[in-house]
Amino acid sequence: MVIERSDDEDHVRQLLEMRRLADELHLMLGGDSAEDEGISVVRGQDGILNVYEEMMGEARGEFWGCDRPPYADRRPAVSDQVAVFLRKKSEGIRFRMLFDTAVLTVPNGLQRLRGARISGQEVRLLSGTPFKIAIADRSTALIASSDGSELDTALLVRPSPVLNVVVAFFEMFWAAATPLRMELQSGSGDGSPISEQEHDLIALLVAGLAEDQIAEKLGLSVRTTRRKIHGLMETLGAETRFQAGVKATRLGWF
Repeated sequence: MVIERSDDEDHVRQLLEMRRLADELHLMLGGDSAEDEGISVVRGQDGILNVYEEMMGEARGEFWGCDRPPYADRRPAVSDQVAVFLRKKSEGIRFRMLFDTAVLTVPNGLQRLRGARISGQEVRLLSGTPFKIAIADRSTALIASSDGSELDTALLVRPSPVLNVVVAFFEMFWAAATPLRMELQSGSGDGSPISEQEHDLIALLVAGLAEDQIAEKLGLSVRTTRRKIHGLMETLGAETRFQAGVKATRLGWF
């Protein structure tokens, strides 16, 4: 007799595997790293940013990232980052960027997502990612824990069993994340009849921000924001804000 695995069982199995990989990486970050294991410690914001920029510059095929707070104090402006991504994309680099919903709670969070879309990155959104990660050509990875309030220590991982775990971790979280549409043409009839602002509104709803927080992010009054949310819910036939986000995602609007 063949017993089919239900979607719920698959989801639970996926969550357990994600937790296992996360636990492994937490142990690696908290322990003493050895050079002969292909791991070295990078300390200080300047050192971490320098390594990140070197990895980006040396990438020849693909570059993956898991982006979430905390951020370095001297992080480049969004416009400068877009220019770098566009240049590397013109060289044939494929970008896959996973943003934690926590990005939407920090200043310039929405601008970061817009910048990713403008530069043609493949972007997905997920809540609760425990690490900041950069992976170049599956041969080098930079990983930092998101537990602290400052970005001061990271691990540089070269080909090794540890790198295999980092790559598997990213792939697992990428598969569980929500894709973010790259092109938004209002009323175009392509399945995404929403404006850029409406797309941002859905993103903030999915991230679970309150109405006053959404209003601040969009530069609107709370009253106008509430009206737009209710209008979106009515359009989608949703009874709750969360349901509106889910339905918009299923329709391919987000």
